[in-house]
Amino acid sequence: MKIIFSKTLLEIGSINKKIDRIMTILKKGVFTAICKRILLPKSQLIRINYMNEVIFLLKTANHDCLFLFYGSKNSPIGKNMTTDNPKFKFLLSQRLNFIGKDIDKNALDIYIF
Repeated sequence: MKIIFSKTLLEIGSINKKIDRIMTILKKGVFTAICKRILLPKSQLIRINYMNEVIFLLKTANHDCLFLFYGSKNSPIGKNMTTDNPKFKFLLSQRLNFIGKDIDKNALDIYIF
């Protein structure tokens, strides 16, 4: 499986300095599918929990994953990361917009997981 990072999202919150931690969480965390058909008929929003940290990915039809979020479960958005939360929906929409623009520019970093 590939984990695809938008270069714009790597710069937000210094995610580019946290890649090793993110990869560790991906190896040790618990994966939960929380929402189907976010954008595409065969896509899924995936949450990975590990200790007090959470990662969100968008799994595509070909099983590659687009990185969306990394942070604390205790942050204002981390406490209620559901598609019913307007703040989460706004952040999700914003992140997907950044990813779309970076895909158009081929501004992506790809890691094999």
